[in-house]
Amino acid sequence: MLFVAGLLGVFVCFAGMYMSGVPQGLCILFALTAGLAVTGGTFYLNRRFGPHGLQKLMASRR
Repeated sequence: MLFVAGLLGVFVCFAGMYMSGVPQGLCILFALTAGLAVTGGTFYLNRRFGPHGLQKLMASRR
């Protein structure tokens, strides 16, 4: 869920930047960089906590 929300956020930011007149190359560079960061962060969390470990960690804090 975190991965999908992150990529959706990147897409919304990309679309907003593109429609507001930011140069196309800068928009694409931002989208690629942010998308790679979201993907890398998701894989890092999966390695650290396991497939359901992050959910368990968040549930234990409640």
